[in-house]
Amino acid sequence: MFEDLYKLGKAIEKRKPRGGKDHSVSKEGHKITKARLTEVVQDLQAVHKASLQYLEGWLKRWAATNDVPKPNIFGNKILALTKKTSSGQKKDLTLDPDTIKYFLPKERLEKAFSNLSILSSSYNLDPNEDQQLWALHRLFIQTVDQAYKFNLLDLEDFEKYVKKRDYVTTAARFMFLHFTHSSKDYKNPLYRNSDILLELWYSSPFVNMLDVIDAPEKRKFLHEILKSDALDYISGRHDGLVEKHLVNSLKHLFEHNSLLSALEDGRSLGQANQRHIQKMIDVHLDDFIFDKEWGNSEGLRLMAQTLKFIDGTYLQTELSNPTISILREMFKDPLRNRIKLVSARAKAVVELEQISKYLHQSFPLRNDGRLQKPIPTLEELDLIEGHLEHLPAQQYYESVIKTQDDRHKSWCETENDEKMIALRGEIDRIRPKHVGSGSSWRS
Repeated sequence: MFEDLYKLGKAIEKRKPRGGKDHSVSKEGHKITKARLTEVVQDLQAVHKASLQYLEGWLKRWAATNDVPKPNIFGNKILALTKKTSSGQKKDLTLDPDTIKYFLPKERLEKAFSNLSILSSSYNLDPNEDQQLWALHRLFIQTVDQAYKFNLLDLEDFEKYVKKRDYVTTAARFMFLHFTHSSKDYKNPLYRNSDILLELWYSSPFVNMLDVIDAPEKRKFLHEILKSDALDYISGRHDGLVEKHLVNSLKHLFEHNSLLSALEDGRSLGQANQRHIQKMIDVHLDDFIFDKEWGNSEGLRLMAQTLKFIDGTYLQTELSNPTISILREMFKDPLRNRIKLVSARAKAVVELEQISKYLHQSFPLRNDGRLQKPIPTLEELDLIEGHLEHLPAQQYYESVIKTQDDRHKSWCETENDEKMIALRGEIDRIRPKHVGSGSSWRS
């Protein structure tokens, strides 16, 4: 994140004003916006620098206590992330981790939050289009979570942020926008799956927050991610008969929070809501559509996510009211089984694709400043290959496949085997290129 902040700060320095008829207002607004964005970067950098220094001291102390070979490797890694000291510049005092915790600049975290709140409702930028704003929101959320995770923020401080009004919905929306738009070359629509956003590695900034916020806020958070996904889908062109019906249903359920309002109020589901939900259920239970489309249809995936949100967040809880009672009559085991299959497959597909993406774009680990990479390249490749046997999304998907009928079971097993064979083939093609490279960190 420290490196992300540095790069983002450089990008903001080159930020261009938005076009507009009133150029004087546009220029002045641009100047104010740019200054606020820069302030947020600087405030988060100050908190991160303290966090990195704390982590350096804590890890070195832990490594020395546990007889880890080359304990300074942790300190070297942290130092490689921070800015080099120029000639003549005084070096910062080395502080004990507990002292750093005491001096953590919490006021700058508060100032960053205040500026982000102002920017999110500013007329000088479009919060739904401004990728630098998305990135800053993502970095703020991760900074707060990381500080709490490292015990730099206590529970009271952490709750002060995550329980602020609209924090969870804002976090959900901007994290969704950032992660689903930040990789332009990644076209698989399954990447947008709200299950994946929460349950694979993207979930890390949310884990502690979801443990702290109360049930209604958690439901709003999950709904906001799904809503962002749905509204993005309906903004595109969809010519198929089923897709057109889906667009109408998603528009009704999410555009003005009709679904969430009915679920939270509980007194009446409403005929229109019930009709649109029933349409989704009918499509999911249509054998012809499901057999032909379920593996590759973004529309079916989004329907499954909507139905899963209703079922998992409301129906499979102790909540009881007229709306819940009506919906429980509509959700039966055959439907739940298909929802589970779509969701499990999406996670499994993306899990393998992320490994493939790493192999093609980031592999192998590289030397970083004074830090030598901790393992030789072939050893890293062996670890990746060994990890393929224990991938959590794969294991869960395989357990779901076993509960399917023979027709779906055969298709799923064949597809998954082919993807795994292809990934192992990629590893085999890479291996000869790195024979004899690197030396172990233990040597």
